[in-house]
Formats: sequence, C-alpha cells, structure tokens
Amino acid sequence: VEFKAVTPWGEKYLKVNIPGKFTVYNALASLGVCLQMGIPFEVVAAGLEKVSVPGRAEVVETGKEYTVMIDYAHTPDSLENILTTVKGFAPGRVVSLFGCGGDRDRTKRPVMGEISGRIADFTIITSDNPRTEDPLTIIKEIEEGIKNVTTNYEIIVDRREAIRKAILMAKRNDCIVIAGKGHEDYQIIGKEKFHFSDREEALKIISSIQIEKKVFPQMAIQNLLDSIEFSINYSEKLTHNWLIIENIIQLIKDIYMLKNKETLHRSVVEFLIDYQEIFTISDIKTISRIEKGLRTKKEFYELEKIIEENTLKNLLSKIKMLLEKIKNEIDSSNV
Repeated sequence: VEFKAVTPWGEKYLKVNIPGKFTVYNALASLGVCLQMGIPFEVVAAGLEKVSVPGRAEVVETGKEYTVMIDYAHTPDSLENILTTVKGFAPGRVVSLFGCGGDRDRTKRPVMGEISGRIADFTIITSDNPRTEDPLTIIKEIEEGIKNVTTNYEIIVDRREAIRKAILMAKRNDCIVIAGKGHEDYQIIGKEKFHFSDREEALKIISSIQIEKKVFPQMAIQNLLDSIEFSINYSEKLTHNWLIIENIIQLIKDIYMLKNKETLHRSVVEFLIDYQEIFTISDIKTISRIEKGLRTKKEFYELEKIIEENTLKNLLSKIKMLLEKIKNEIDSSNV
C-alpha cells in the first residue's frame, strides 16, 4: 500500500507491505509519534516499509498475477475484518479458504460460514486443527451458515488439497485468503501434531503447477516430490478412512505428474495398468471404485462404509512402492 501523508515538510509518500486501511491508520499513528520524538521522516518511512508480521495479512511472494494472502483469522470478527479489507482493494475475485478448530467453540462455526459466504466471491471450507473431533462434522457445522447465503462454495477436507484447488482456480487479479492458521507451522489431527505451513504449501503447489504448464525447474520437481512424500506419510498416520480415501486419488495423479511432467487427464486406472507388478486387479478395481465414488457426496459416504481400513493401508503401501519405482525411472533417464 502506498499513500500520501501531510507532514511539516509538505506532502510525503509512505509505503507499507501489509495491505488494508488499518495498516494505513497504524502507519500514520506511528509516523506522528516518531516525528514528535524528532526521528527524521526518511528513517521512519524506511522502517515502516520493512514491517511485516508473519501470518497477519501476509502476502506470499508468488510472482503471479493473483495474490495469495495468509492470515491468522480464526474468529468471526477477524474473518470478517480480513475479508472486508481484501474485498475493498482486490480488483478481482476474493476466494476465502478456512476451517474451524476442533474441541473449541462450536457456536462460531455457522457464523463464520455465513460471513465468508456473504463477503467472499467463493469459499473453500476445509480443516483447520480438528484435534479429536471429526473434521467432516466441523465442516458440516460451518456449512450450516454458508448454505443459507450462497451456493458458491466447496468442501475439501484435506487442507493441502484445498489450497491446491484455490490456487488452480485463481485468475488474474484474484486474491486468495488462506485463513485460520497464519504463522502456525503445524496441524493437529487427533492428538498428533504434523508439520504443516499454509505458506510453504502454497509455494510448493505453485511450483508443481509450473510443471503442469511445462516449466520444469529442478526445484519445482523436488517440491512436488517432497509434497507427495509428505502426503503419503501423513495419510499413513490417519485414523479416519474418508481422509485416506480422499488422498489416494490425488497421490496417484501427483505421481503421474512427477513422471510425465503433465496433468493426468484420464482415469488413474489407465495409468496403473502399466504397473500391474505392483497393483493387482483387485487393487485397481478398488481404486476405480474410489475414483468414481469421489464424484458425489452420496457415493463418497458409501465408500467409507464399504472399504476397510486394512485395504486402504495396503493401497498406501503400494502407492509408496509406485513412487519409488517412478523415482528410479527418473534417475535412470537422467543418467
């Protein structure tokens, strides 16, 4: 934000890196105090330009024509403030991505859903720190508030995949607000704490999208590989079948992208048929059922009842074997 301030030396321009009117007001207050203390304007201006607070209206430097912002907003007031602020300056759409913490105040969930639905142009409801609560139960309570004001929303339980969807749908001048966790670099599922940073995930996903667009820097490939390995390890520790079900298809698509440097535009089954030394016909049929089941909520809920946990764990084990095979193929081709 660049703005004009009237000083004893005439009109001067200030620049701050945190967007929003509240930043302008805070900066002007700071400027006034510093000038009264005799601090030169140039020193104050240089200091204000360097100010940033991790996870508080933090703009992620993506180099893209859209904006990704990380914010700690996890209450109705804070979510309304950040979305209203962004709506005031964003030339394109505002995409809101948030969830609510488990084992915390349940009454705020539908309220936050209503706020996001009313202010944002599109909302993705996802997991925050579900702790010992069922993430889908939390999301359903948020949905009770948003469904009364708009149909422009989507539910994606896995936070990593939710961030991916938000970035993939971003157009020029859009602003994606990833709210709730801010500076936190972890996610609490059950009683376990996993490393998870909204900022890191956004940058990894942007790098992997470069691969989709046939830009293949080594760092982007490594980021995609790191993301796949993290998601496999994360999925192996999950105790909710439906979370594992959600991850399986995306993992296979990511591995395909790692191998072929392009997005998989066909069924994952067609890709896996080439790897029958790893996946049996029974495995492939199960994965096909999962892929079809993810298309509607009704079929998805049926999947959770039908597919046993041991079957899912076995598929994850084989996906890990597939990843190792693809890594070896890539290494061989680079020799």
